[in-house]
Amino acid sequence: MDNICLVCCQNPKRNKYQFCSKYCMNWAVSTAPMLLQVPSNHVMYRDGRTPRKSSAFAVRAIKTGFKTTLHYKHSMPLMQRYPIRQANCFDRSGVRFGRGIYMAASSSKAIQYAQNGDPRSKYEAILVTRVVLGNPQLVCKEDHRREQPDTPYHSVEAHPENSGPIEDVVYNHNAVHLAYLIIVKQ
Repeated sequence: MDNICLVCCQNPKRNKYQFCSKYCMNWAVSTAPMLLQVPSNHVMYRDGRTPRKSSAFAVRAIKTGFKTTLHYKHSMPLMQRYPIRQANCFDRSGVRFGRGIYMAASSSKAIQYAQNGDPRSKYEAILVTRVVLGNPQLVCKEDHRREQPDTPYHSVEAHPENSGPIEDVVYNHNAVHLAYLIIVKQ
């Protein structure tokens, strides 16, 4: 397995980090947003059974986006209820736990969220995110009308009644920060 820094491609990356040094990290942040291709033999490229990954990219987001997520995270204990930005949430029928932003740790569930706008394309994109869940509310029954978690919760941890993958749902777009873009081939 290759363990090289994704910026300088010369030194090994530090444990739990994508880069070898603060210099490379600062360079990535200062040139954001950008995509860094992750080679298939790299430790950060994890290939699941299905779907087959065609490419993986580390996304360095704009500083203000990450600061907004951090501000949201640090303000959680001070807030009673969170304003819902419904324009940034899904608005379609058939969602199991209401109008929210859905995440899944399971790659088999995450690929179900990938929708290709062009049916002729063989590729789909999966966004890997860092999410502030705060105090999650455990929910087992579907609730299609839900627009936010009950007080005093910040998010929903959805355990489907008939087993299946666990989903996390947040109702505020500031709780989500983009980390990676993975391109999969059908």
